[in-house]
Amino acid sequence: MINQIINIFKALFFLKCWHRTLSNFFINLLPDFFLFSYGRTYVARLFGLKAGSKTMLRKSIYFGNCRNVSFGSRSIASREAFFDGYDKITVGSGVAIAFRVTFITSSHETGDSCLRAGKLVGKSIIIEDGVWIGAGSVIGPGVTIGRGSIVSAGSVVLRSMPDNSLIAGNPARVVMVLQKKSPEREEDLRTKAIGG
Repeated sequence: MINQIINIFKALFFLKCWHRTLSNFFINLLPDFFLFSYGRTYVARLFGLKAGSKTMLRKSIYFGNCRNVSFGSRSIASREAFFDGYDKITVGSGVAIAFRVTFITSSHETGDSCLRAGKLVGKSIIIEDGVWIGAGSVIGPGVTIGRGSIVSAGSVVLRSMPDNSLIAGNPARVVMVLQKKSPEREEDLRTKAIGG
C-alpha cells in the first residue's frame, strides 16, 4: 500500500516536471516572426496561461508554471523573458517587457549557519497597467510596480514602487515622478474621441 502511494507521488512529480518542459518546448516552437507571437500566446493558453487579447509572447520565453502567470490585453513579453511562476505573476494591460527580464516569485527563509537557504517561500508579483520594464531587469518576490511606471534597464526591483515613477538602480529606487499624461497626448486622445 505504501509503495503504491509512493509510486503515485513519483508519477505526479514526473508529470509536473514534464508539463514545464513540454509547455516551454511547444510555446517556443514557432519561429520568431511578428504574427507568430500571437500564435505563441495561443499555445501558452493551452498550457494554462491566462492572457488577454492582442498579447504577444516572443520566442525563447520561459515559464516555470504557465498556470500561475496572467497577462492583460495588449501586453508584450520580449525574447528570453523568464517567469519562474512559483507563485502568481499578474501582468496588467498595455505592459511592455523588454528582453531578458526576470520575474522571481520564490525565495528562501534564512536558515541556520549549516544551511542558510531554509524553507522555500513564494510571494506574488503584480505589474499594473501601462508599465514598461527595461531589458535585463529583475523583479523580486512580493513586488508591485505601480501603473504607468518605467523600470530602467538592468534594475533590480526588490520592493514595491508607486504609480507613474521612473525606477532605476540596484537596488531600484524612484528617481523621478512621471506625468500621468502629457498635455499633447491628452489633446490627441480627446480629438480621437470626438472624431476629429
